[in-house]
Amino acid sequence: RIVDSFEGVLTGKGLAYGGSLYRPEATGYGVVYFTREVLEDRGDSFAGERCLVSGSGNVAQYCADKLHKLGAQVLTLSDLQGTILMEGGFHAEQIKYVFDLKNTKRGRMSEFLTAYPDAKYFPGANPWD
Repeated sequence: RIVDSFEGVLTGKGLAYGGSLYRPEATGYGVVYFTREVLEDRGDSFAGERCLVSGSGNVAQYCADKLHKLGAQVLTLSDLQGTILMEGGFHAEQIKYVFDLKNTKRGRMSEFLTAYPDAKYFPGANPWD
């Protein structure tokens, strides 16, 4: 029945919007777990797959982290100002750097180039361009 109220938790959202303080990884991991099930149903897996991740916030960070742990190559992360492309895939320490850059320093993806100058940056572009 449709009523004019909200009761529940939307993971990945701020507390003011009904989000959860306890599981920041839930939505990003959930995207990967769901997709893994689809792949397994088709006899496939993430191993060796090249994946584009759009965004660099909470969901994208944990999505990239889990994809990497499952053997995928994460090629992109982005923000409103542009996209970083790592042609060989982001390594674990680079994903960790993005966590720090976005969550602690509150930086932009363009700043990733300071630590990893071999990355390619496309200002104003998104991963699908």
